[in-house]
Amino acid sequence: MHRLLFIEDDDQIRLAYAPASVLTDASYNLLHSTLQSEAYLRFATGTPSQGLLELVRPELASELRTALLTATKEGKSVEA
Repeated sequence: MHRLLFIEDDDQIRLAYAPASVLTDASYNLLHSTLQSEAYLRFATGTPSQGLLELVRPELASELRTALLTATKEGKSVEA
């Protein structure tokens, strides 16, 4: 029981201080995002889009597109 409490506390700390991050498939469709990423994404009403480049705020799209292309070319995670 005490171990479970520590795990829950650890998860809460990680959620509070983790950087914004997303996980996409090869077509840049959003598979998972952290709570902090909502500051960078915009979800419109109507039929939802999963395309990360469609969800990101317009002023961030160019830098994100470059980061995605770099990640794809180098086959590793990138930060932008």
